[in-house]
Amino acid sequence: AGDHPAGAPGVRLIWFIENGGSEAWTPSVYLRTPSADWMAQCDAPEEISAAGGQLIECLVVIPTSLPAGEQPQLTFELSVAGVEVNDTISLRVATSKAVQWTVKPHPELVEGVSTEVRIEAYNAGNAPLSYLIALSGTDGWKISLTGSNMLELQPGESRSLVLQVTPDEPEEGYIHVWLQEGADVFQNEVVYSVSAEDDPNRVAAPSSGSSGLIWAGLVLLLVALAVASGVMVKIASSPKGGSVRSSRPPPPMSPDLPPPPSMASLQPAAPAAVDLPPPPPVKAKPAAAPPVGAFAEESDDSDRHRCWVCLESLSQTEWQACPGCGARYHLSGGGCAVDKLSGCRNCERDVSEFVNMG
Repeated sequence: AGDHPAGAPGVRLIWFIENGGSEAWTPSVYLRTPSADWMAQCDAPEEISAAGGQLIECLVVIPTSLPAGEQPQLTFELSVAGVEVNDTISLRVATSKAVQWTVKPHPELVEGVSTEVRIEAYNAGNAPLSYLIALSGTDGWKISLTGSNMLELQPGESRSLVLQVTPDEPEEGYIHVWLQEGADVFQNEVVYSVSAEDDPNRVAAPSSGSSGLIWAGLVLLLVALAVASGVMVKIASSPKGGSVRSSRPPPPMSPDLPPPPSMASLQPAAPAAVDLPPPPPVKAKPAAAPPVGAFAEESDDSDRHRCWVCLESLSQTEWQACPGCGARYHLSGGGCAVDKLSGCRNCERDVSEFVNMG
């Protein structure tokens, strides 16, 4: 009566045998099934006395390949001294949902490395399966499913679930796969224990003590470099027994002022040529001395300094000079563009510091 589940552990069927004769006898029994896919086994009966009886129990395992709702027939056969008695019954096959899980071989799991793990799901029941697949595992591990997250299998079908597993550290862990809302499915989950190994390419992080020593060494190195740089700057800025040529940029040019004089223009001019009488001939009488006016008075303008604005020679008095570099200029109001000057054209010293001479 009722539905009977397919597959293990099976169904127990019981028959009662009664001896209605006047003598004792020992029967033989056999349970005939629809096909060889069935499994059936009955207890061996003992001798039954006259007017006595005995219970015979048989275990039947219905094949999982039978569809739910089917009603196969079984025949219980009893034989005593050439006399046979048969009893035929029918069993209604109940809906049976079951999954068999198989973890396939896979590479060793390594911390920080994604590894493919395949788990095969086989529909071992007699009804279609359609469930959502859920995943979990060790805390910190990344586990994801490649492809659809729905498990849809007809009886006898299988599917290989492809998982990507990335452990976060070397440890003993696990992978848990189950069917959501699959309480009516036999073996609706699988828990797979697996270990993750160290990453051979990972560089071990320094301990806190060694890290402190490293930082202290870096600080000392930076201090030493700073001191060395200061000494080098001091030496470079204070040479002994020599002079340092200034790398000061040239003074700014003003469109209202002429360019500063070049070094060639500051060189004293060559003395002017003077017409002198030829020397007296040998053994000749000395000629009369030339008049005083025969020699032109040589101008001393070439020996004087020139103004750094107009390049004209300065008089022996009535000029001003830069106290920083000694460059000389006409006095203010002297007729050149010196009044427009704001700083020395050689060292940029402010004109308010110029020293008047004369």
